[in-house]
Amino acid sequence: MIIDDLPNEIDSDMLLRLAGYSDKRPAPPRLVEAAERTIERTHALARPRAVYEVHETAAAEDGSVLLGGGRFTGKILAKVLGGSDLAAVYAATLGPELDAESSRLSGQGDVLSSVLLDTAGSLVLGKASITFIQRVFSAEAAPRGFAVTPPFGPGQCRWDLAEQRVLFDLIAPSRIGITLTDTFLMIPKKSVSGILGIGKPDSVFTKTPCQICDRKDCPGRSMFEIMGVSL
Repeated sequence: MIIDDLPNEIDSDMLLRLAGYSDKRPAPPRLVEAAERTIERTHALARPRAVYEVHETAAAEDGSVLLGGGRFTGKILAKVLGGSDLAAVYAATLGPELDAESSRLSGQGDVLSSVLLDTAGSLVLGKASITFIQRVFSAEAAPRGFAVTPPFGPGQCRWDLAEQRVLFDLIAPSRIGITLTDTFLMIPKKSVSGILGIGKPDSVFTKTPCQICDRKDCPGRSMFEIMGVSL
């Protein structure tokens, strides 16, 4: 399943808040202007898309998780999916244009604009991912009377990044333009992948990666707090 109409909805206030500014510590006019230009660029360049497939879950005797012919060995995934009957395997991206423009700006020496655009891209991807999860809940979980777990992806909570390859084999993210490097990093850079458990509300795993992780100064944590997401 491909979703092509995810939102591209952020504003300069969100961008400046992520940079550490607030009503008590206002950004200088030059930075406000740069942030507004960045939002215009972001709206023109970012095209959020996602692809996902739903599979039944099964636990193997060795503690690994079986999904649609794929085997995942990460202990965290066995814990996350322990109470789920199904799982949605997914990937989402903003496309290559934003990455290319950020690199072009950096190459011209406009580091500020490059950094702001990269940060704005992270915000758009975060908001689009939230909408995607809501869509999966409405389409796949709610009709069954089920709930969904928070999303978990390779590289989080000691889940081996190499299992990105198994995930990719299940959903073919190349359908929306995402490829994988030899070191299991996604291209375009502004891409994300993961798994959502789907199961009975009283049995699904409810803790988020941020609740498990002990790193309190993570930029990702700050970004989701700015978007109003409870962690």
